[in-house]
Amino acid sequence: MDYMINNKQIHYITLFILCILAFFIYNDTVYVNLAEARNFVTAREMLEKGNWLFPTMNGEPRLAKPPLPTWITAVFAHYFGLENISMLRFPAGVMASLLVFFMYAFSYKYTKKKIMAFISSLVLLSSFYIVYVGRTATWDIYCHSFMLGAIYLLYQAWETKKSSWIKFTGASILLGLSFLSKGPVAFYALFLPFLISYIIVNGSKSMLNKWPQLLLTLGLFALIAFWWPVYIYLMHANEAKAIVNIESNSWLNRHTHHFWYYWYFPIESGVWTLFIFTALIFPYAKANFKMFKTYRFAFLWTIISVVLLSIMPEKKDTYLLPVLIPTALLATQFLYHLYSIFKLNRAKKIDNILYYINSIVVAVITFAIPFTLYFFLYKSSHKSLSLLITLSIIYFSLFAYMLKTIHSKDIIGLVFSMVIAMAIAEAGIMPLAANLINQNPNFKDIGAVKSITQINKLDYFHPYNEDFRTELVWQVGKEVGEWNFNTDTGIPKQGIAVFSNNKLSETLPANLLDKYEIQLIDYFNQSHNKKPKKFFKYLSIVKNKNSETR
Repeated sequence: MDYMINNKQIHYITLFILCILAFFIYNDTVYVNLAEARNFVTAREMLEKGNWLFPTMNGEPRLAKPPLPTWITAVFAHYFGLENISMLRFPAGVMASLLVFFMYAFSYKYTKKKIMAFISSLVLLSSFYIVYVGRTATWDIYCHSFMLGAIYLLYQAWETKKSSWIKFTGASILLGLSFLSKGPVAFYALFLPFLISYIIVNGSKSMLNKWPQLLLTLGLFALIAFWWPVYIYLMHANEAKAIVNIESNSWLNRHTHHFWYYWYFPIESGVWTLFIFTALIFPYAKANFKMFKTYRFAFLWTIISVVLLSIMPEKKDTYLLPVLIPTALLATQFLYHLYSIFKLNRAKKIDNILYYINSIVVAVITFAIPFTLYFFLYKSSHKSLSLLITLSIIYFSLFAYMLKTIHSKDIIGLVFSMVIAMAIAEAGIMPLAANLINQNPNFKDIGAVKSITQINKLDYFHPYNEDFRTELVWQVGKEVGEWNFNTDTGIPKQGIAVFSNNKLSETLPANLLDKYEIQLIDYFNQSHNKKPKKFFKYLSIVKNKNSETR
């Protein structure tokens, strides 16, 4: 068993299999969210218009975020089709997998222990929000994965006595790719906290001694990171300035919350929540952890990251993704401490108390999963009894195994059982996610407009005073312009297709009702809730009552 625990090849194979389960299996079952829709719409317009250097989203400049993830999405869309959601999300799964392996590499270099690297990677890949982001084609997983790779290479370069020009070069490339993925986000939320923690714990001498290599890193990074922003500034100055003004205003005035908003951050890890809370008990760790230096580094990296995020006025749950990286290291410190003291039979009373609290809570949750599935799936007629029985047998078996590991104080067995519980959820429950999310019996997909031949050649519009979300722009398959009734100067002879919240015959101004003929084609209920609200849309064809054209 010890041979398997410390065998890197077995670690790599295990992590590879678990990454497939975590990020790729049934990754097309969850509905496309707002951030994904923005990425997909922008990628679609890249393919349709060839505007790779000046991206647009629904016809408007999309310059708020650098385009690297969208370029990658567009390439996959070109080869696998815009309707293949699974393949559009595939690159995000690859980046999430790279994040896991970068974690293994960095943790091993920092702790010098393979088992700690393995546990860190297992904790990371089974953390709830990491799994979620790895299954959705958003920008965040790109910038933070590239950044962790850069951190790994920089740490190696700083800690070795050799010149390490290759490692510095590799780090500069990854830093540049991170910036091209989401600008300075990962630099602020992941790299800066790492750098401060590293200097506090290890000092800055090893960094400063290699200033020539650092200059190379900064120079090469600047070339990779800033060529696109410079191009936009030089070629599209007005649009660039407008975006800067909008984004700076958003950071100060949009999604603002109090300073303590992010301090629930351990919950984002899901199954590891209680372990992270326990690992944050600094006095306990200082008094008991043999590897306190590595613990202090992980603790500082976590806390500084949360503090820096908390300082910013704009706060979103998605911004907590980089915090899960150091928290995986932090939880590992507690788990490895338990593994070491139980192996040597040197556990104190406080160790046993914290161990049993953490492990028993996880076991109880595992035991409760079949009952939860019964109420949310079988009882609500979403799935068959046979699937419920199969999943129940698996989770009750895992519960029994957890009890065995808890009794024998087998930390590695407990960690594996927790990871397997997550893997089964991803492979067995994830396909049911759409049914769980959609609580609207009258749901009617707006994507069906693609098969309505009457409107295929018409331009799409929505009333200027109504919202038309980007998810819907993605669903309908092409741009949806804004029809301003107050400045209307006419429509094409063939007419236009209009998506509206209410029937146009009841809401269109009287002067336009006299001017245009309205034909109601269909209506769509895109809401996953029982109350449709802004996701309810009528589709109408609007034509001239005479032959006048625009």
